[in-house]
Amino acid sequence: MLKGSLLFFVKMPENWPDIHPSSQRNDAPSSSPVEGEHFPANEMIPVNEDRVKLGKPPDFPSFGWDNEYGERNMDVPPFSASKHMITNGEFWHFVRDGGYRNEEYWCDDGWAWRMHRNMKSPFFWEPDGPQVSLL
Repeated sequence: MLKGSLLFFVKMPENWPDIHPSSQRNDAPSSSPVEGEHFPANEMIPVNEDRVKLGKPPDFPSFGWDNEYGERNMDVPPFSASKHMITNGEFWHFVRDGGYRNEEYWCDDGWAWRMHRNMKSPFFWEPDGPQVSLL
């Protein structure tokens, strides 16, 4: 009962984009979502090298973890980034395709945690049905 009574505290930050219309669909499959059908394609775009400023000022208007405050300047080499935020369908494919078993995709601390916990998928996932063999 307490959880429901606190829901009104959850607010969408005013600078966030609108929720994608696909989130309201009821025809998404319970397993094996298909790109372009159950979730939108998300192209990769090139990002040029640059010097970036990281960090938040102490009076930043929204929540931040303690390690996000302060200021640091870094040189960033060229890379590619997804045009949009990652969808649940994309993340499902990442996990299904072995992303949790490929050290290349993890920082050293993350990989050590994954190995220690023997994680094959997010800890809150509850394997159920034929997709269990994919994880």
